[in-house]
Amino acid sequence: KATVSVLNCTPLIPTAKPMAGAKDEGETRRCKALVVGAGPAGLAAARHLLDAGGLAAGEVVVLEEASQVGGLWNREDRVNEGWLMPQAQGPSDRVGPSSPDLSHLGAEELQGLQERVAVSSQPVYESLRTNLPKEMMACYDFPFDDSLEDFPTAAEVQAYLERFAAAHALARCIRFRHRVRRCIKTGGRWRVHATDPASAEVAFDADWLVVCSGHQRRAFLPWDTPGLAGFPGRLEHSSAFVRAAGYAGESVLV
Repeated sequence: KATVSVLNCTPLIPTAKPMAGAKDEGETRRCKALVVGAGPAGLAAARHLLDAGGLAAGEVVVLEEASQVGGLWNREDRVNEGWLMPQAQGPSDRVGPSSPDLSHLGAEELQGLQERVAVSSQPVYESLRTNLPKEMMACYDFPFDDSLEDFPTAAEVQAYLERFAAAHALARCIRFRHRVRRCIKTGGRWRVHATDPASAEVAFDADWLVVCSGHQRRAFLPWDTPGLAGFPGRLEHSSAFVRAAGYAGESVLV
């Protein structure tokens, strides 16, 4: 009998969605390139747009919803990201979850499941080490510190990303605590709507859009698993796992 069940299923999903009732209000900021996310991919993209792309700092904007760089390696900004709701299978060129049969679940049961299961947007646990050696993870011209072990800890990867951002002065381009809500292409340009730290809507107009928010931002639960709604113990998505001590004395099914 399990008292804790940990679930993990992370499909590739669209990274931006429409915000209900959104209006084109306030000033629209113009830029050449807009990057969504200041994790490893977003930082690398911004660096090359500035260096190889020949763009000035004011022409590149990076929108990051957390308060610092790092993406999923940033464990300081763990938030409840919410669930990827059941949806119909998308176009053939998009990988996504098929629509499960939820006929056995009522609306209250489905909502209860969403509220019961712990989930986080930063699925990096405390004792994590990389499964790739540091030589393979590093940027080609920006190595990890020689003093580190071959497989760095999560904290060491986060420190590396912070050092990379500082070395290339990327903070001048990053707008922290800006959450992207929707991206619309019109007339060959991108209109990107986001909310700022005060939760006010802001808009950006860009020639190029680089989406670096990752494909593991929203957790997916196998909603149609028989008996899941009636399971009496704790339910946790693997993204919410931090350390093993909290499971001492429990029977755990992964």
